[in-house]
Amino acid sequence: MKKTTMLIAGLTMLLATSGAIADMSPVGDPMEIGSWAQRFEESGVGNFDFMAVQWVSPTSDAFESLTFRNFSTGSWSIQENRSSSPTLAIATTGTPLSRVQFDIAFTGSSGTPLQFDFHAFLGNTWLESSRASWSGGVWSFSSIKPQPVSRSVLVAQVPVPGAMLLGFLGLGYAGMRLRKVA
Repeated sequence: MKKTTMLIAGLTMLLATSGAIADMSPVGDPMEIGSWAQRFEESGVGNFDFMAVQWVSPTSDAFESLTFRNFSTGSWSIQENRSSSPTLAIATTGTPLSRVQFDIAFTGSSGTPLQFDFHAFLGNTWLESSRASWSGGVWSFSSIKPQPVSRSVLVAQVPVPGAMLLGFLGLGYAGMRLRKVA
């Protein structure tokens, strides 16, 4: 009974959330800067005060160490992994805005296809997530529903190796519990 209730609650939450497609769009041509950058505009979610970008592919490239640059308005604070190839970058502002332009800097060549996910929040409320895809010459955007979408999860992400270890420990524990029941 308890498992059925949890399953129904989970499916209801999954089906009830609908992400709006981002009105994030490129502005102008890519800029070669040793690596390269692209100017974007976000204006389709209403007021927002927190943006995050997460690297998807290819695994050989990533964002530049200073990912977000040249904001058109507001005083944005950049919080990101300062490694040589970060896969997550976050920008926040104290005053919610409904429109802002900014640059995102990438490693590698502008001729290399890539994908990243963009997330927008107002406070702790998730507004949207979209996947940006660069073909090596043209941008495209699609709505996504990453699970879970939480500002706190983005700020304190578990590294992939740690997440895998945690997953295996959880599966092992579940297997032990099932053995005791059977």
